[in-house]
Amino acid sequence: MEAYAEQDWPLVTRFLERWPDATVDCGAIPSLRYRTKLQFVLQLPKLFLFGFDVGIKALRADEPPKAFVVHTDPEVIALAVVQLITRKRVPIILCGFIYTLRKSSLLTWLRRHYFRMVLALTRGVICHSTLETIRYRRIFVLESLRLAVVPFALNVEIPPTIKIHEGGYVLSAGRAERDYGLLSEAWSGLPLRLKIVCDTEAPLRSVKTSQNIELLRRCFGSDFQRQIAGADFVVVPIKDRQLSAGQMVLLQAMALGKPVIITRTPTTEEYGEHLKTLYFVDHGSVESLRNAILTLANDPKLRATIGTAARAHYERNHTVSAYANGVLSAVENLLSDEHTIDVCNRCGVQAP
Repeated sequence: MEAYAEQDWPLVTRFLERWPDATVDCGAIPSLRYRTKLQFVLQLPKLFLFGFDVGIKALRADEPPKAFVVHTDPEVIALAVVQLITRKRVPIILCGFIYTLRKSSLLTWLRRHYFRMVLALTRGVICHSTLETIRYRRIFVLESLRLAVVPFALNVEIPPTIKIHEGGYVLSAGRAERDYGLLSEAWSGLPLRLKIVCDTEAPLRSVKTSQNIELLRRCFGSDFQRQIAGADFVVVPIKDRQLSAGQMVLLQAMALGKPVIITRTPTTEEYGEHLKTLYFVDHGSVESLRNAILTLANDPKLRATIGTAARAHYERNHTVSAYANGVLSAVENLLSDEHTIDVCNRCGVQAP
């Protein structure tokens, strides 16, 4: 199942090429994009109802599916309820699971027990990094928990109207776990233009005001892609080194052949090599970040070399085709009797 996909998405096409007998149910909601917590919460009932409806139809059929592959926790709960009602058991695979802590210790406790219950309802869980599998085993303490790793991927289509060039500025983007305060501190006194694309207020509160820093609060879709295409290079400063973050912007930049400076964390390390396909900087270090910015700003040859290698790395490892193959291989492995953690290459389809 894929609650916020369309039938003609390349990801859906790739799944059906490998699993031609699968059923892909799409379109419960337009997308999972949200700007406030309230907007996010209001989508949860829709996801539950979507999962419930698909589950009822599938389990009332003459031949039930071999597995359900879903993307959200409300769908897991809905399918578990349906199985309880119909008294039919079908394995559930949760894909792309990410667990984050909260400032409130009570909220963290409640969320941990809630997701422990959700994970216990699954046959397996697909994550985006090896570190996450280690962390989740420690946090949730479930003997039955099966985990697989599939690196994040994106379908990046570059319209012919977008020109890839160097426009004399540096770009940073994203909202989750971004340390824009550190970036603005490293930028202090630099004769370079910086554009920060972020549509929420919280990550930008620590940014130090500068005439060389421009905040783009409403930059999406092709406009965002245009900003990446015109950047000399991209910077992704990560705040929490224990959480999986930054991959979406990293891969979008790689797909357009742009060199990326990114914080070295246990999760980002799995997405490239230092000075080959990207440029790693030390976590929380203004000096390391500033030195990397100056190095790339003053070395067009290095920018071109890393950018070219980054594009090739994306094509080999992080396209929709690579991702679909990785997810389906992970599902097949999780459904097998003998399971080992696989590093393959997220989505939601109903397995054949």
